[in-house]
Amino acid sequence: MLQQLDITNFRIIEHAEFTPSDGLTLIVGGNASGKTSLLEAINLVFTGRSFRTHKLDQIISTQQSSFQLLAQFSDKNSHNHLVGCERTNKKLRIRYNSENLSNLSLLATQVPIHLIQPETHYLLENGPKFRRQFIDWGVFHVEPGYLASWKTYHRTLRQRNTLLRRGAATPLINAWNAPMAEQAEALHRQRAEYLTLLTKYFDVVSSGIMDEKPSMSYYRGWDEAIPYEELLNKSIKADQELGFTKFGCHKADLVLRVGGKTPQLYYSRGQQKLLVSALRIAHYLVLQFLAKPTGILLVDDLPAELDKKRRQQFLNTVSKTKIQTIITATEPELLQVDMWPSHKVFHVERGLLHEVI
Repeated sequence: MLQQLDITNFRIIEHAEFTPSDGLTLIVGGNASGKTSLLEAINLVFTGRSFRTHKLDQIISTQQSSFQLLAQFSDKNSHNHLVGCERTNKKLRIRYNSENLSNLSLLATQVPIHLIQPETHYLLENGPKFRRQFIDWGVFHVEPGYLASWKTYHRTLRQRNTLLRRGAATPLINAWNAPMAEQAEALHRQRAEYLTLLTKYFDVVSSGIMDEKPSMSYYRGWDEAIPYEELLNKSIKADQELGFTKFGCHKADLVLRVGGKTPQLYYSRGQQKLLVSALRIAHYLVLQFLAKPTGILLVDDLPAELDKKRRQQFLNTVSKTKIQTIITATEPELLQVDMWPSHKVFHVERGLLHEVI
């Protein structure tokens, strides 16, 4: 649970103290008032990254030299923690419980951020890379050793691809096949186990917020009928001609269908938003089932592209999960939040945040 966030010189927000509800917090205000900046600050303090820009200097308020974020949160055992984030002199410094933190993955596992924003359709429309990132992000929170295995696989892949581009001798290239296959099979097993659980909860969530039942399947990146090392040996000539490794975990994909059709081609933006939302909420339920840290759900501009019926379906579904949820909207009347026993409403205007009593 996020208990409090202090924000200083972060975009339009000169200073704000934000104390959200344990259940639902609704942030309302006009366009360019600072609503999205508040969600961005929460995301950044727990991940070290912005979902709006890679250039963190752009986030610092005009005529200021740095921004600061200080968050207090409680873990699943009700122990309190402090994390501070400061961007100054082109460096990002993060302190966790008064100690400098260099490994951001540690913090990310403590407070997973489930983000739903108007650009969520990118997960469907922008190709397999984004869906692989979603899979890897999910398995990372479930399997403690996954990140190390992922890095080892990609390091081995780079070595093999370098030899392919340089026209190295076939025996030299094939020497990397066995270690690469070992890592690939390990990654595949972890991904497959996670996606089995995810599919179970995805089916439940999607039935609550979508009119049609979607299906989800996993392509591991190569033909399941053949062991990966054997495939690497057989495809060596084709890989040499291409100059890169054609098959493997780096080509995996999450295949989504609705009525046998691809949603990125036949679904409206609103329908795509609900589909991706179902994936995000399902991941939260996987973490909850496994007794992992469950994190925070951030929803930017929920009413956008959703009619009243679908907004209410979304809210009803999320309210049953018990996840701490922070939603932005331009008007409070667009969302009915009475089903949450615990909720707060904040109004933001020109970067000034006030709780509505």
